[in-house]
Amino acid sequence: MAEKVFNSKWFYVTLIALGTLDILCLFHICCSYKALVRPILTRLIAEDKIGNTVGGANWMAYFTMLSNLFTAIWFVLWGAGRLAGRKGLISFCERPPVCLLVTLYIFAAGLLYGFSTIWGMRWFAVADGGVVFNNVINVYQHFILPPIAIAVYFTMPVQKRLNTGTVPIVAMFFPLIYLAFSLFRGARINWYAYPIFEPHMLWEKLFADKPYDGTIASVALFFEILLLAAGFYLVAYLMCRLQNRRFDRLEKKRAEIEKYLYA
Repeated sequence: MAEKVFNSKWFYVTLIALGTLDILCLFHICCSYKALVRPILTRLIAEDKIGNTVGGANWMAYFTMLSNLFTAIWFVLWGAGRLAGRKGLISFCERPPVCLLVTLYIFAAGLLYGFSTIWGMRWFAVADGGVVFNNVINVYQHFILPPIAIAVYFTMPVQKRLNTGTVPIVAMFFPLIYLAFSLFRGARINWYAYPIFEPHMLWEKLFADKPYDGTIASVALFFEILLLAAGFYLVAYLMCRLQNRRFDRLEKKRAEIEKYLYA
């Protein structure tokens, strides 16, 4: 059944549609950032929690948005490659490490949004069409697209075994590079996509009743980053193991079929 789906042109038409919709959503969000954060923007600026520099480009400083962009590009390129018969494009989009990394990051996006920014769901109660529409986009990007990507990844034909030593290590690179970029940029413009990675905010979460100590806050931030990297490594490792088990089962099944045919 799965092979029939992945050989259907309508499946790839659907992938292109899903990816294109996500790209359009990203474009809309970037053009309406202030409308999206309006319920909390004034308070955060007044409390000096963010600099007065919020603009559309800042939206792409979110890990969740970048993960959506990767997934959208993967869907569009894969679908276009299949429909146009571009073997190089197909080979790249179906390469197991590429599929795993994109799926891992969009899974993290849904998880991150669900657990750390769930307050956004309450905007449905706001009588503002723009805010409600933007929240519909958030639901699509963080609660609809991630499960779709995960379902595609765990049902698509497995081409080969994944290296459980290399792939999980590679999986940590982008999150670490993103964090370095986010910390550097945040320090320069006084705006952090995720305040939990700002030393002062982290201190408030951990030691609210104690005077701020920059050294301890930096050490806590370092361990927070290590914990996050370890999380990406662990999930990537488990995904590798699951896919390798699928591959082994499929290979065993193919071997049994060939043995029967040539017996």
